[in-house]
Amino acid sequence: FTLILLPLILSRIAVDRNWDSRIMQHHSTISNLCFFIVFYTLAASNSNLIRQWPLEIILISVLAFSVIVLISVVLVLIGWFYKIPPPKITSLILLGTMKNYGLAGGVALYVFNDEAALPALIFAVFMFVQVILMKLIVRNDLPDQETESLPPGN
Repeated sequence: FTLILLPLILSRIAVDRNWDSRIMQHHSTISNLCFFIVFYTLAASNSNLIRQWPLEIILISVLAFSVIVLISVVLVLIGWFYKIPPPKITSLILLGTMKNYGLAGGVALYVFNDEAALPALIFAVFMFVQVILMKLIVRNDLPDQETESLPPGN
């Protein structure tokens, strides 16, 4: 209930009461908090299984790593081909995958049992690491603002 219906109810209340401007000021904080709640719930519900560390977790981790690297390479190549800036590619990867992992985990947790939500959690962990790495790469690729503002010869 709390992972599926409560966000829908709260979003309807926010839209009906025109809270858009107040919400947009804190958009990233709200998104991060929502991600934390969903993935903490998935991790807490699977804590016993995670502590046992069965072979399935390793297999799912290898699969998650492979898929995320493949998706990232394909999206970066597509972005390079269409001359999309790297920050936009990072945003597309985040929007196209991270929300899906949270939704898949929440639905699996609600409809099936706790163990069914574990793959979504593992994929999300690898995606978090990948997005952080992409943001660091994009940040390092951006020109330094101070050197750009200096006149030539200084």
